[in-house]
Amino acid sequence: MKPGVLGLGVACDGFERLISYSETTGAFAPLLDVPPAADVALGDDGRSGYVSTGKDGCWEIQPLGNPVGTYFTDWEKYSCRSGKSAKSPAAGGDGSVIFLATNELPPEQPVPDERRVWRLMSTSKQRAGVEQVGPELRGFPDLALAPGGGKAVVTVSFNGPGEVLEVDLHSGKSRRIRKTGGYASSPSVSPDGTGWPSWMERGASLSTSFPSESDHPAQES
Repeated sequence: MKPGVLGLGVACDGFERLISYSETTGAFAPLLDVPPAADVALGDDGRSGYVSTGKDGCWEIQPLGNPVGTYFTDWEKYSCRSGKSAKSPAAGGDGSVIFLATNELPPEQPVPDERRVWRLMSTSKQRAGVEQVGPELRGFPDLALAPGGGKAVVTVSFNGPGEVLEVDLHSGKSRRIRKTGGYASSPSVSPDGTGWPSWMERGASLSTSFPSESDHPAQES
């Protein structure tokens, strides 16, 4: 969302309501209601973007309003009805859309760990299609787009330990920021780019800086 606008999420009676707050006007405004456990990526206008919902291991993305990129992305191709799943959408300022996708359906019998192979996907006007960026991700992933849209921070966890990766969205090169001792999820990067990437690990919020794992060890906050 634009600077000066704060987004809030409120849980009410089985759904979550997104509310915007403007520091300029001091007013709250409801945006939309979404199912619990939904991922929402809003564009700069604060009223359009993408919503990802999941149930029983199936994830899919739907456009909200008329976001940039809607007209050249067929989200039906990345739904369980097509034998795939897609989650964690992120809208770049250049019209690109970044998301996570797998070509595998969830197992018929529930398993304790995510065993499918996921991929970081990118689509934009320049590419005129969807392409994989970076390595295959084995385990349950989550992502956050860094300011400027040139990099993504990805967490991936399998059978306990996890990793925090930095992926260059232009070159596709990736490197490990941190190897975690437990399940890692919900990465985030401050909008102005001055903060360190953070993520959730074993119920605690951890953070580290971009340059290197050895130079900047993880810090618990």
